Amino acid sequence: MDIESLQAQLEKVQEELSQKETKIIKLKGLLTKSMRSDKSREAQITALQLDLSDRDRHIESLNKELEEHRNFSNKQSERINQLEGELNDLTMRLQSGVGSEAAQKRNERMKQMLEKSNMLYAELETKYHKVCDELEQEKAKNRKISRPKHVIILKKHAVTLNEDNTYSIGEPQSVYPSGVTITDTTKESAPSDKHNPSSSAQSSDANVLKIYLKRVLLEFFIGDSQTQTRLIPVILSLLDCSNDQVIAAQRSFAEGRQLISKAAAALNI
Repeated sequence: MDIESLQAQLEKVQEELSQKETKIIKLKGLLTKSMRSDKSREAQITALQLDLSDRDRHIESLNKELEEHRNFSNKQSERINQLEGELNDLTMRLQSGVGSEAAQKRNERMKQMLEKSNMLYAELETKYHKVCDELEQEKAKNRKISRPKHVIILKKHAVTLNEDNTYSIGEPQSVYPSGVTITDTTKESAPSDKHNPSSSAQSSDANVLKIYLKRVLLEFFIGDSQTQTRLIPVILSLLDCSNDQVIAAQRSFAEGRQLISKAAAALNI
């Protein structure tokens, strides 16, 4: 075998080794990507498990409240039946001519107590149905957890829009599942260009921001004070306010709530 033949074989072996090294590098890249995806899934599973635990506790609280309302409602029903019996007895005595002015006054008092009990019973029944509805809604949420569709990354929060048009607020994550659209408002956007292919995507992001802002504002105005306090930094972040502006707004809101509480206490409201 001559030197040229050996040289050709050597080059062939080197080429095969180079191809194998390239395949090894690609496999390592795929393995790294798969590990990142697994970590993202684990983080999402952990978050879902925590959410389920919170909902279980909420359902347990609703069940307890429901039982308390049911017991109180039963007692009110017994009291109403008792008052109706006494009222009927007094009415029969008055109709038969047996009784006095004191009995008539007592009869009027009994009527007022009965009306008050009926009003309280109706109020409790309304609250009972409301608690039942909330319980069914929580159970429905547990049966189906919607997948995230779009994430808006703010300065300190991340707002997630789900496929069922609900949204949640949490900490920004380093990795999100595939298929989720990410809008990072912390990055400076380039000037708009009609000939830029990304301009339509930027317009779509702006529409999503409007949808989020509308939902968050609606929840702010119909929510309680705790919900409003939680949503203040989110709303101001969507409006690109600075940290100092967010802190000032939170302080002003808290002072306003304290003033309202003091005024209500003074007026016995």
